Amino acid sequence: MGRLSDVANGLYGVAPAPYGWVNVGKTIRHHHTEWPVVQKIIELRFERGLTIVEIAEVLNRGGKRTRMGKRWGYYSVRSVLSKMHIHDEKAYHMGRHMEPTLVVKLQDKEKKDD
Repeated sequence: MGRLSDVANGLYGVAPAPYGWVNVGKTIRHHHTEWPVVQKIIELRFERGLTIVEIAEVLNRGGKRTRMGKRWGYYSVRSVLSKMHIHDEKAYHMGRHMEPTLVVKLQDKEKKDD
């Protein structure tokens, strides 16, 4: 079983969970305060078409901080986005399927980019 398959099945291992997630034993779950920020980052990127730097500026103006209490920057936003992918017309973040409305938005964005 591969790492992505493990995550999809709720297993994560012992590494610290990425931003937006919290370790619970060998599984990860949405972090109650960080997950809405992950959703906002994805919305700003794929619905509004903001650049990574613009997303960082929006988060910082809104008083959002990284897990370490620092300001958002290019690499911290990029790290969140790098955990997301689309497979078989479904959107995933850290191997977990996302809500259908976001999937439709992502599919529409991909079609526009073609």
